[in-house]
Amino acid sequence: VTAGSPLARLGHRWWSQWRRVGSRLATERPVLTADEVARRLGLEPGPDLGRALDDLVRAQVRGDVRSAAAARRWLARRPR
Repeated sequence: VTAGSPLARLGHRWWSQWRRVGSRLATERPVLTADEVARRLGLEPGPDLGRALDDLVRAQVRGDVRSAAAARRWLARRPR
């Protein structure tokens, strides 16, 4: 990969973002419990619930969700 190439720019952008928010993605806890998310989405424990919780954490890290009330609104709008 040569400096300044599209791939190098993409790698740099990814690394910069990881340095800014990566640790939060690994340590952030959802503002709602798994039980509440499962109940609101009608999900049983399993991969779909795990994905929903991961999506919620990503929304929190992006700043789209800052409170439990905002998380409930976000879940109501989330595509299933």
